[in-house]
Amino acid sequence: MTCNDDYDYKCDDCTDAWELSRLYGCYESPNPVANLETEVNVNDCVEANQGGERFWLQVTDVCICYIVGIVISDLQFSHPFSKGDRVRLEVYQIYNVDKECKNIII
Repeated sequence: MTCNDDYDYKCDDCTDAWELSRLYGCYESPNPVANLETEVNVNDCVEANQGGERFWLQVTDVCICYIVGIVISDLQFSHPFSKGDRVRLEVYQIYNVDKECKNIII
């Protein structure tokens, strides 16, 4: 996929799911992604965490080391983005992947 800058927010302050899984084990239960090319596809839903709140995005672009997706969760906390915004996540910031987007709490 061609990578571009078509997003509203680059989530530099999103939580590192790999670091969290090492620190807390299964307490936070992230399932970090090791390879975007094999584990994440366009239209999948991915979960991330910013500012202490988990949220879901539906993937619109998959690049070598990041994805771009549209926030589909209602957000309760204050964030620099909102539902409907296109957000860029790095591979290490992805908590979980839901291939069918069926287990999403919106």
